[in-house]
Amino acid sequence: MPFAGSVGYSKETPHKQNMLRGFLNGHLRHILAKILSSVQTKIVHYVIDATAGTGIVNGEKGSPLIIAEIIETIPNCDKNIEVHLIDKCQKSIYFLRHNLTTRNFPFKIHQGQYEKIIPKILKEICDKSEQDRTIPIITIYFDPNGSTEELPFDILDTSLRRFTLAPSLNILINISVTDSMKRPSLKSCMPINLRKELKVLSGFNIYIAGPERHTGHEWTQLFITYDPLYPNILGFVRTDTEEGQRRIDVCSSFVKDQDKKTPIIIKKTIPERQNISQKELAALLGIKQYTVSKTKKVLQRGDLEIISKVQKGTIPVERAYVMVRKKSYQREVDQTYLFETLSKIKELSA
Repeated sequence: MPFAGSVGYSKETPHKQNMLRGFLNGHLRHILAKILSSVQTKIVHYVIDATAGTGIVNGEKGSPLIIAEIIETIPNCDKNIEVHLIDKCQKSIYFLRHNLTTRNFPFKIHQGQYEKIIPKILKEICDKSEQDRTIPIITIYFDPNGSTEELPFDILDTSLRRFTLAPSLNILINISVTDSMKRPSLKSCMPINLRKELKVLSGFNIYIAGPERHTGHEWTQLFITYDPLYPNILGFVRTDTEEGQRRIDVCSSFVKDQDKKTPIIIKKTIPERQNISQKELAALLGIKQYTVSKTKKVLQRGDLEIISKVQKGTIPVERAYVMVRKKSYQREVDQTYLFETLSKIKELSA
């Protein structure tokens, strides 16, 4: 059963799991062929499920059991493979261990936020590969739907490159266009521009499946790999093809349509006048007017990683402003969203 803070069950779960089965069946066979054909150097396949959940929800097998099932079904697939399962909920971890007891394959289970755990796993992989002189191949599965976690573009752009493991990377991201294509960490739930976000993944080969309408949601999957010779995957097309670009445009249109239908609800409010000036907003919060101006520029032009770091207090507004001031792209930012961000920054600096 689902728990607060963990990956939950929805009507779309069986559909998502079937999509995952189809992908993994082809993907694991492709990696296994590489492992078996490598004579001189040992290849080790690391599989990381970033949002594992309990393993079984409402009678449906979750991603951990699907991974185990396919590994056990394909002959020799358990050769040179290591599986890591992550969930931030302690109760989920307890039930996950219980649901995996009947499996012969060993798993490494981690409790905590994947944003913190994945970099640690990657460092271990890096160190182990250098020590054993092996070649790592890494497959990461993200299914953040149903939780408040952000899409992991910032992890891809920083951690993986920092550990020089990007060439070994294969990653599958499951996305609900109408839900997860919005930024839950930002109070105004601004839609993500998928085309813009994918620009941070320069050098990767990116494939897209869907979007596919199912019980009111538009589901799609992104598969990201450095492998230039990756075989055709059923239902996936490269994003640099005409069909791939069309699918990205369809995702964007879904988000726009959803935004028109769905009202944005924000708990905190500012004075009713939405046309409050920056000077008045500065006086209201007791901060400098130039801080208001620079913060608004960051929200208008910054990408997900920069905005997230500003809101968490990781980098100051002034530094973020220098990073984005020359960017031509500019989104609309309402005063409520600006007020929310400024309040959070002031609270962190207090």
